Amino acid sequence: MQNIHVCLVSAQLLPNIIPVLMHKPDKVCLVVTKTMQVQATILENFLTKRDFKVKVYPEAPDHNSQAIMDFALEIIAELDQDDTDVMLNVTGGNKLMALAFSNVFSSNENTIFYTDTRYQHLEHLEQGHVPEPLSSVLKIPDYLEAQNLTFRHALSDQIHWQQTCHARKKVTKFLGHNSTKLAEFFGVMNNLAGHAVESAGYKQVKLKQAHQELVNFPRGIWFEALNNIHQAGLIAWDEAQSIDFIDLEKTSYINGLWLEEYCWHIANDIGFDDIRCGVEITWNQGSRQHAPRNEFDLLIVHQNRMLVIECKTANMGFAQLEKNQTIVSKLESLGNNAGGTFGQQLLVSARELKEDLRSRCLNQHIDVVEKAGLVSLLKEKLQKWKLTGDIR
Repeated sequence: MQNIHVCLVSAQLLPNIIPVLMHKPDKVCLVVTKTMQVQATILENFLTKRDFKVKVYPEAPDHNSQAIMDFALEIIAELDQDDTDVMLNVTGGNKLMALAFSNVFSSNENTIFYTDTRYQHLEHLEQGHVPEPLSSVLKIPDYLEAQNLTFRHALSDQIHWQQTCHARKKVTKFLGHNSTKLAEFFGVMNNLAGHAVESAGYKQVKLKQAHQELVNFPRGIWFEALNNIHQAGLIAWDEAQSIDFIDLEKTSYINGLWLEEYCWHIANDIGFDDIRCGVEITWNQGSRQHAPRNEFDLLIVHQNRMLVIECKTANMGFAQLEKNQTIVSKLESLGNNAGGTFGQQLLVSARELKEDLRSRCLNQHIDVVEKAGLVSLLKEKLQKWKLTGDIR
């Protein structure tokens, strides 16, 4: 018996991809209108790379119910043989196409289903069928590819990165757990680290002035923080006001990468299908050589949904208003492109946000964890997202 999936191609590809990866049909038929040719090409490439046999039915009508039903009848006449089991996925297409195709396919007693990503089920439309739970079939590279992005690499995939990250987990957790008391400390250390390195654009190229001086003698929690950082081998410190940065990687950690690692540890402690830190992607447009690239601080995929996390330790106050707006707009744009309809975004800040920036984030459907929230709210939100797919 040959199993065939018939998919109505639309802007969102995951509702078609997930059932195919679950059921592994012998053949996938893509019904494509003129306006969905680009999406159909992305979907066809995605499936053929995974060894699925694909047939495209182009020039499908998207209006005039009789024309749509005639088109569906031609497909049924070709596919509906004694040795075939045809399944129609009506999640894609417009409503008229879904209704017309359902009408034709149901008359031939074929299976018709809808991918309900909100409740994580395949809803079979025949009477008497119970919802079929969605299997977790997507990793981060798969998810990005379905969004027409290419996963290039992730720092957290490297053994050395993992070993380094785990070796300094204690100091990372210390900084995160004491973020409320250390807000000004983060600003001072960011400033010193910035003076210590030479940058070209956004890229740090070398240490130019490793030796730096604190204005005041560190006391209390500041002394404890510096001691923890020093004991972890991340700086050389004389237990007074002199600090020597060691290399670019360790300086980058002091300058904010510790927060990415903190979020990575919290996510790993909770457990998700796929978690990657320091992810670089390429936009699939134009020539591959000149395709634009972007980086994500942290990406999580669980139950076929994506969470995009941006981490900041700098003071995102009024003085940096234009830069802050750029950060928020970038997170919204990248998050929407990478996560699609089933993705969400989260801004994690080690310092308190100004009200206007907080409101801007929420207005653009970006959730926020800041300062004291690192201790409890971050974990709470990640656990909620894991269970419900909604971080808000």
